[in-house]
Amino acid sequence: GGMNGRATVLDQHGEVITRLAPEAGGFVAGMQRALARVRTLHGLPHELPVKLILFESGRLAVTDPHTDWRAELIGFGRDNTAAFAKLLH
Repeated sequence: GGMNGRATVLDQHGEVITRLAPEAGGFVAGMQRALARVRTLHGLPHELPVKLILFESGRLAVTDPHTDWRAELIGFGRDNTAAFAKLLH
């Protein structure tokens, strides 16, 4: 994710899932920056994978198994949650 809102999303193999323009990637890029800060504090590389979890209830969360950082996306509003939900399809 970039400061301008651009974001590139990769799968677990490093293959590009999507490239998001600033108007579509702002929240995804913002989450990446928040996670990068946590990883910096832990002395970890920013490129490690995260998990996007869809619970049976329909809720989504981004989790980092390397730091135990977690973001329940419902707290960020419907549009921001939808930005991540699109990545599952």
